[in-house]
Amino acid sequence: MPVVIFGAGGAPLLANAAAEVKSRGAYVIGIDHRPSEFFDEFLPTLGHDDVALGSVLEVVPGQLLAYQLAVMRDINPDRPRNLAKCVTVR
Repeated sequence: MPVVIFGAGGAPLLANAAAEVKSRGAYVIGIDHRPSEFFDEFLPTLGHDDVALGSVLEVVPGQLLAYQLAVMRDINPDRPRNLAKCVTVR
């Protein structure tokens, strides 16, 4: 099972989570500005040590990954099903 982890290269808590899912047989895809030994696949981002800015820089590769996976699975990424169940109108 592939697992995507954002920013585990510098955060000990996320590195611990990556190690745990890897020990259970997961394929770990890491999106961060520095590699980790727990990543099977590494998608580099622009480096920044500020947590808030670094998180924003990691979102774009995550969105591109989600888009490409949806296209590969022949799922229309522009028209999610069951959207009405997620949005509440007052």
